[in-house]
Amino acid sequence: MGAGARFGAYLLNLLLAVVTLGIGWFAWAMVTWSTDSANPGQKLLGLSIVKKDTGARLTWGEMFVRNFLLGGMVLGFLSTITLSIVAWINLFKIFGSEKQNLVDSMAGSVVVKRSA
Repeated sequence: MGAGARFGAYLLNLLLAVVTLGIGWFAWAMVTWSTDSANPGQKLLGLSIVKKDTGARLTWGEMFVRNFLLGGMVLGFLSTITLSIVAWINLFKIFGSEKQNLVDSMAGSVVVKRSA
């Protein structure tokens, strides 16, 4: 999956979170995690998160761990201590050969285009 689509989903998530004051985005995310293995922005762009080794969709629990525990707590903490060096590493990883960000690497997941 290209970095452009992932960046577009990120911007769309940001816009949706701002417009809904975060509450609507969070409620929608709880549904899309279980039905589509994606966050709202990814769902709108036809993307899905799957396990790198098997291609199977992530469960709701795996999405929670990936997005909140690894993405929110771990990377948020590391970004704060390293003055956003983590953000630069993330950028290089997304444009790298595997097209994974740090959370994908830690969770063993990858973002793919959903088939119709």
